[in-house]
Amino acid sequence: MALNKIGCPLAVLLILAAFAASPPARSNAQPTRWALLVGVDQYDSPDIASLSYSVADVKSVREALTRQMGFPDENVYMLTGDAPKGPERAENVNVIHRLDALGRLVGPDDTFLFYFSGHGFDKGEGQHFLATVNADPESLETLQLTTVPLSLLREKLKKIQAKQAIFIIDACRNNPEKGKGDSDNKQTAEFARDLKEVAGSTAGGQAGTAVLFACSEGQRSWEWDEKGHGAFTYCLLEGMSGKAAETTGELTVNGLADYVQKKMQRWGKETDKVRTPDLEQYGAGKIVLLDAHGGQVPDNGGPVVIDTLAHVSVATDPPGATVTVDGVEQVGRKTPCTVDVDLGALRSKSVMIGVSLDGYRDRVKPLDLRWGGALSLDWPLERIPPPNPVIVPAAGATRINPIDGAEMVYVPAGEFLMGSKPAEIAAVFMDASVHFTGIKKDGLECEAPQRRVYLDGYWIYKNDVTVAQYRKFCQATGWPMP
Repeated sequence: MALNKIGCPLAVLLILAAFAASPPARSNAQPTRWALLVGVDQYDSPDIASLSYSVADVKSVREALTRQMGFPDENVYMLTGDAPKGPERAENVNVIHRLDALGRLVGPDDTFLFYFSGHGFDKGEGQHFLATVNADPESLETLQLTTVPLSLLREKLKKIQAKQAIFIIDACRNNPEKGKGDSDNKQTAEFARDLKEVAGSTAGGQAGTAVLFACSEGQRSWEWDEKGHGAFTYCLLEGMSGKAAETTGELTVNGLADYVQKKMQRWGKETDKVRTPDLEQYGAGKIVLLDAHGGQVPDNGGPVVIDTLAHVSVATDPPGATVTVDGVEQVGRKTPCTVDVDLGALRSKSVMIGVSLDGYRDRVKPLDLRWGGALSLDWPLERIPPPNPVIVPAAGATRINPIDGAEMVYVPAGEFLMGSKPAEIAAVFMDASVHFTGIKKDGLECEAPQRRVYLDGYWIYKNDVTVAQYRKFCQATGWPMP
């Protein structure tokens, strides 16, 4: 199957703010925030290449929205390709149903965010699609029936009224055609222009708009395998965590865009993956995405740092144990102590906390940490018993074998010369240069070369084995008596 020109805007962030809208039915409600997040890695169709981190990106964005951006959990709808069959699966019909519902729920003072991470199709002549998990790329008609066409998305968004509307579209990082997943899928000007028109279709009079593209026209988006995310989304999440906050503690669209641009430019230089985020802004409205979480502006005028730490207090009996986090020693931290764990952009993380003390068994425990959390561990340590002393018999010591009554003598560990001496070899073979075994002459076998062999200490019978002793052995083992 041959696809037409395929292109994607690759992690496009469109932020529309300060809408003057006619009041809907929720005009008397308190302002709130809503989000619809859609992510697909594995598609139902074998003709569409798989992605690696789209679902991980969507789930992480949800964490950032609910834990850092003030979005109520119940107001954030997430549809993923790995969900079982049902309303949470990222199928085109489910996306349309959610958009219809949000058109009735979102009020004129609310914030609305739409995030999509997956493949996008550009069929030319204004035919652009966001590929949901059930997408069928066989023809233009099947795409229209199994994806979310941008033309349909535009109509649905006209029913959503919001003071702030935010669009994040990561519409693929590589070529969606099967077998071409590693090839470039560069952003086209037509797809980007169509997405701008879709974003502008949100109901209400638009007073301010900011559009942030993860890459410029002719570039492609990249995945960051070490981080388990798309590179743009990972930088976006870092910025949302507070690293892009201004000196007032506010996180604005301009501040977030500036942070992501600089971070991506540094990453591009380190990896030789050219990527230049492109910002376009219309109107003069200041869009505040995150407040200071109640923090105060420092007296020195420096930036407000939004906390991304969790705190774990560790005590042991006896004290003085070294603390580790994910196997890394926390230098200078001896129990009892409190360890600060940086949770990163998502402000949540699973870690392994451990302690070690000479003479005691190590202990380790997995912990799921969340921002601002404080946990306590109080561990009694188990002493390692000293090894049993090894008693080495003296050379020539004797003992009685309890099985057959034979007297045994101890031979201590040591070395001995094994093999024939050169003079012995020459006497038999008339050639002292023989260097291998197995040659026999006159009933004598060459044992060359002579070499030094080490043996551990062992017990050996002092006298030859008697017939009576051998008979006991045969009776006990079933071995035939000769």
